[in-house]
Amino acid sequence: MNEIFVSYARSDRNRALQLVEYLSSQGWSVWWDGVIPHGEHFDEVIEKALTAAKCVVVLWSKESIKSRWVRNEASEGADREILLPALLERVTRPLQFRSIQTGDLSDWHGNPVHPELNKLLQTIGKKLGTGPKSTELGKPSRPPDAGKWPLKHTVRQPSRLASRGRKLALSHGHVTFIHGISNKPAP
Repeated sequence: MNEIFVSYARSDRNRALQLVEYLSSQGWSVWWDGVIPHGEHFDEVIEKALTAAKCVVVLWSKESIKSRWVRNEASEGADREILLPALLERVTRPLQFRSIQTGDLSDWHGNPVHPELNKLLQTIGKKLGTGPKSTELGKPSRPPDAGKWPLKHTVRQPSRLASRGRKLALSHGHVTFIHGISNKPAP
């Protein structure tokens, strides 16, 4: 049995998969329609998975607010009081879901240290009665794959340059933190 059911619009598949993989890395069992076997009746499989879920995460976007499937899945989660909605884009949610506190993942693109992602993880943990497996909230329980965030850089000065007394010029980055939900720039 899967603990978490993820609902999304087909056009948001890549972002949904990113969240599914992250939630799975935290030790939770996650269901999404990407696992429906060929030859199965998808409506029956979805209904069975939705009924068995302990938590329904709905990802709202421009496309998902138009989807009857997503709305129906969100309604089931809301009726059972296990709905955890999150915005993939800043959109006006369907009327019946506007009074439910919604996370804002519109600027989340896989970084495990994200305040709204952390809130979502905490809430999922409360709904399921178990926390994520990672020791620190918002950090993956397994090391990130090479080439993915966070990257670890080691800068070494070549010995040929060091022996000649030349200096290696290093560039440094700049990080800007913008405080406040209404002050975030568009992606």
